[in-house]
Amino acid sequence: MIRFEEMDGADDGSAFVPPLDGVTAIAVTSMDGRATVDGVSGGLGNPSDAALLQAVRRASDLILVGAGTVRAEDYGPAATPTRLAVLSRSLDLDPESRLFSDPTHPPIIIGGAAAAPERRAALAAAGAELIDLGDTGPVPVLDAVRRLGFRRITVEGGPRVYRDFLAADAVDRVFLTLAPMIVGAGSATFGNDVRDVHDNRTTTPLGFHADAAAFSDSHVFVRYSRLRTG
Repeated sequence: MIRFEEMDGADDGSAFVPPLDGVTAIAVTSMDGRATVDGVSGGLGNPSDAALLQAVRRASDLILVGAGTVRAEDYGPAATPTRLAVLSRSLDLDPESRLFSDPTHPPIIIGGAAAAPERRAALAAAGAELIDLGDTGPVPVLDAVRRLGFRRITVEGGPRVYRDFLAADAVDRVFLTLAPMIVGAGSATFGNDVRDVHDNRTTTPLGFHADAAAFSDSHVFVRYSRLRTG
C-alpha cells in the first residue's frame, strides 16, 4: 500500500517525479472524468498541479500535444529547454500565435503531409521545424521523434491524443491529477471511444500500478506505471 504525501504550495513537484524514460502521459481530470472547465484544463488544477506539470516537463526531452489543445489552451513555448512538438494533420495553426513567439524555442510540427502548401510555408517562415507524416498515430509519431533522438517523451493531450496513445499501449506511465469537482459536461479526459452498436468486439483493459500518491487542497496526484508481462 502506498502512503499519501502532502504537496504544499512551496513544492516544485520534483520529489514526485523520478527520472523518466519512454512515454509518459500527464493529465488532470474532474471527479466525473471531464478534461476541461469552459474548454480549458486550467480550471481543474491548482498551484501544485501546475508545479507538477513543470517538473514533468523538466524531466522530459520532448512534449507531445495535439493542435486542438494548443489552440484551446493558447500554448506558448515551453518554459524549460524541453522541445515542444504539435500533432496536426491539417497544419491549422496560427503563425502569429504564442506558440511561435520565441525563435530560440521553435516548435516541431508533426503531420501535414497533405496540408495546403501555403500553410506549410507560413509555419516554416514562423520558424517551425516540420516533420511530414500522413499518419499522426502513435506508432509513426514515436518512430519519427525517436529517429531525432528523443527518448523521454511526455504526452499532454488532448483527449483524442491520450485515447490514441493508450489504445496503442504506447504509454509507460501516467501522472494523473484528480480535481475535487464535478463538471457535468465536456470531453472525457481520455477521449470518447464511440463504437458502432453492431461492433461486438471486446476491449482489453490496460493495467497500471500506483507508484506514488500525494494531495494538496483536496486535489489528489497519482503516479502510475504500466504493468507489462513478458
